[in-house]
Amino acid sequence: MGQDVSVSTGDAAVDEALSRLTDLDGAPVREHLQVLEAVHDALQARLADAEG
Repeated sequence: MGQDVSVSTGDAAVDEALSRLTDLDGAPVREHLQVLEAVHDALQARLADAEG
């Protein structure tokens, strides 16, 4: 792994959520679910905000 990929969506909340995915690099697999759930929750919250 080891790739440092920076993505800019133009939405600060989405960018922040996606940046959490870098926490997976080097983390034990048992910790992946917690990170993925946090990212998923943040993205769902942002989507709900966008829908009004």
